[in-house]
Amino acid sequence: MFVRRRGFTLIELLVVIAIIAILIGLLLPAVQKIREAAARMSCTNNLHQIALAMHNYHDANQKFPGGVGDFGCCWGTWAMALLPYVEQDNMWKLFVNFNGNDNTGIRYSGTANINGVTSRQVKVYTCPSDTIAPLFSGMTHHNYGVNYGNTNMYGTTVAGVPFGGAPFRGYPAGWLTDTTMQSTYGWAQPDSDKLVKFQQYGHAGQPQTTLPAISDGTSNTLMVSELIQGQGDASNPDLRGFIWWGSATGFTAFNLPNSNAPDVMTGGACNVAATWNIPCTTLNSTQFPKMSSARSRHGGGAGVNAAFCDGHVTWVTNNISLATWRALSTSQGGEVIDSNSF
Repeated sequence: MFVRRRGFTLIELLVVIAIIAILIGLLLPAVQKIREAAARMSCTNNLHQIALAMHNYHDANQKFPGGVGDFGCCWGTWAMALLPYVEQDNMWKLFVNFNGNDNTGIRYSGTANINGVTSRQVKVYTCPSDTIAPLFSGMTHHNYGVNYGNTNMYGTTVAGVPFGGAPFRGYPAGWLTDTTMQSTYGWAQPDSDKLVKFQQYGHAGQPQTTLPAISDGTSNTLMVSELIQGQGDASNPDLRGFIWWGSATGFTAFNLPNSNAPDVMTGGACNVAATWNIPCTTLNSTQFPKMSSARSRHGGGAGVNAAFCDGHVTWVTNNISLATWRALSTSQGGEVIDSNSF
């Protein structure tokens, strides 16, 4: 007896496809949320490791590392100094001329340093929520920066806001108005007139802070937070997150996390032409010099993870009050902070 099998009609097939599409549409956001939650947890763990490494460095040296090297931009930053304390001792041993200058050896961009260190993507310095930036002259970008306080990298008053101290220092205040020093993007060769200026201002990375000097309390003072990796290209580079270079090593709290105010990348480059990118400028002024906001890609840039000087890590939303955010960044500001306000 012949039995005729009935197949799917076109309408039934379309209904099944529509149901599958709806299910996928419902599932994808949940998968994305789970993926972002995992990435954010990984980022939090990175900050825990960096904070622990900072404390281990402090135990060994009785101070935190300098945000930049003793001579400024180009011969090592906190990112190199911390390598032995984040299980990257072999990389550390390959870095040449740490805390040196042009008279003593190569910069971070020297061939030996590129081959050994600055071409490497260090996992503990990289947040999985961000997109890995294109290499800049063969060198990598990363996602964490140290706290330079409530004003700028020079520790000077900005728009009437006085500097309240910070766990890390970038450049000395005198460098801000010295065109001879600025023309080198760092201290470069400390000879003739520059040596006089160098002796006048002191080392760029000094004084390095100790834990007892944080009079506002280590649990109330930011240590490290997130940076975004600048998504530039060979013709239009973006050095945000390029922590091998002094001016990209940290953040200030003059503006809120993920602020719409531009990052000021004086002496470097940022992709100002890209409308999809985070705002930035390379224009310097005595009012708004060298400052970058803490930034992340978490939840579309809803906030940032931040490690404090006592080692704890917390999530800080963009809607934190500016006064509280600035108070958390100072080490000797004397502010009274409500722990429930962030």
